[in-house]
Amino acid sequence: MQVAISIFVVVFTVALAGCGRAGSVPDAATRNRAVPEAEAQADSALFQEFETVFYVQADMLSGIGLASGLPPSARNHLSFPFYQLTEGLRQLASHAPSELIPAGSSVLLGAKEFKAPSGPTGLGDVRSTRCYVIISEGRRSPELERYFFRHSPVGTAQGSPVWNWSAKLGEFGDGNPRESLLYITRVGERYVLVANGLEQLQAVAARLVNGNGNTEELKDLQDWLSVRQHHMWGYRNFRFAGIIEWDGAGLTRVDHNARALEFWVESDGKSGTLRMLNNPGSGSPALNTGYLQPMKPVGPDASQTPVLLTGDQNSVSAIFVVEGLLGFAVYL
Repeated sequence: MQVAISIFVVVFTVALAGCGRAGSVPDAATRNRAVPEAEAQADSALFQEFETVFYVQADMLSGIGLASGLPPSARNHLSFPFYQLTEGLRQLASHAPSELIPAGSSVLLGAKEFKAPSGPTGLGDVRSTRCYVIISEGRRSPELERYFFRHSPVGTAQGSPVWNWSAKLGEFGDGNPRESLLYITRVGERYVLVANGLEQLQAVAARLVNGNGNTEELKDLQDWLSVRQHHMWGYRNFRFAGIIEWDGAGLTRVDHNARALEFWVESDGKSGTLRMLNNPGSGSPALNTGYLQPMKPVGPDASQTPVLLTGDQNSVSAIFVVEGLLGFAVYL
């Protein structure tokens, strides 16, 4: 199963190749990344709808730019949360990933409602409600109609047509043949949305169009202004109320005093940082897992640990743990 995961996530890198914080100040290269307003609006829209938000620059995962120091194995496994997007687009049309996620673009992923695999083996990827937002800077990506010239839209999102298609992504667990149903639409000139639910896609589109993605609200997220400056990051606002599957949600090791989890890749690509935040007055959080170094306090309510991205087996295991804590676990 672990070999299969490696094959899956390589699709993301191949497709794209064709086309500071409180207590930790970003280095010069990181500080130089200006966050476009379109990206900030998408950040806000997703944070209002989802528990976890993950960001990546297409150039970073294709192995150029600031990510050139990131070993291919580490880069491939870090891309795993974006597999459903890139493989889903590839099954729509072989050239769709490189056309819709061109060099210079970026991708945001919002996820919530995490559930364990439902296949007969009990193995596979954790399921979640997801919406990907592709943000194009510069040239406009191709019109979506070209991929659906024999099909009519299945709905609209803020006046734009919405199409859907089926893809074999293993979303429902190993041994479960059920196909995923993906929805896609364009919002304005810069956004393409892909989601595994029509209502969720429409909700995100509404926030983007109607200005409900109020970027001022993001300033209330602890460490947010520094986290967002990195070229790859994940941020989870823990929601403990209403959890049905604690293991599937990646919460069995997380104390109820935990407020948020942050992860980012350093600009040299050699390591990442995982930080956990507790509610004020709860003390420094602890996290017990055999694949990560012990967390060390970096403030009255925060602890963090480095995540080495060397590409060896220990590094890959650590990446799986981090992604599981963010909601993207794999049952092996």
